[in-house]
Amino acid sequence: MKGEKPTRPLSIKVPNLFGMQYFESRSYDEILEILEEENELILELEDLCTEAKERRKTYQGSVRDFLMDSMYEIDEREAKKKLSTDNARELRDTSDS
Repeated sequence: MKGEKPTRPLSIKVPNLFGMQYFESRSYDEILEILEEENELILELEDLCTEAKERRKTYQGSVRDFLMDSMYEIDEREAKKKLSTDNARELRDTSDS
């Protein structure tokens, strides 16, 4: 069953972060992969919210300043993550050559 297309179109409704998502005519593996990616994003969002709540308790500025600082830190973290991914890809590409 793993990796095979359903004999008839598979249509299911799955609740997600943005409401209900419809999957039609996809393999079971494709659906599982999409749901796993969404689950990772939800867990990351929960971690960010928890971290923000903890930091807000000790922050001395306004809520607006706190949100702006938090967005800057998230952008900086994402840029570092992308840079490390790009560097790893570049190292892998040069080692393959």
